[in-house]
Amino acid sequence: MGKEGKIEARTWNMHDTNRMIASLTSGFVQSMVGHPIDCIKVAMQRTAREHSSTSAGQPKGFVGTTLRMYRESGLKAFYRGALSPSLGKMVSYCVFFVTNGYLKDMLLAYRQPEDGILSIGDTCLVGTVCGILLTPVMTPAEVVKVQLQYDVFNPPK
Repeated sequence: MGKEGKIEARTWNMHDTNRMIASLTSGFVQSMVGHPIDCIKVAMQRTAREHSSTSAGQPKGFVGTTLRMYRESGLKAFYRGALSPSLGKMVSYCVFFVTNGYLKDMLLAYRQPEDGILSIGDTCLVGTVCGILLTPVMTPAEVVKVQLQYDVFNPPK
């Protein structure tokens, strides 16, 4: 805090840069690990809608669907439409990580706790604000991802 009890303006610092790099990396890695599982889930949902559980020759469950997808399209079957969610996760994680760090730093400067640690209430407040800010960033990316998956797994007849 400044001399008159006002919060001084905070500028971008190395912690913010580190948070941004960490958030971009974590968003990309999470997408590359999670997207194949999401593709398998969508394929299983499509298969369940199109075929009854007694249809002969249809894969049953996670392993059967995974093997069928791999046989039909190779590894690319698991990463179709991955660009949009990857970019969406990278941007949204960046918004979350950087905003989270910035707000925590601001609250620490304002509250000046003796132990240098925010209270649980303050931490929850920061998380709530970050979640609210994250929603308009993440929702469009999720809509695009779902539409791409639907188009890939439900081609026009």
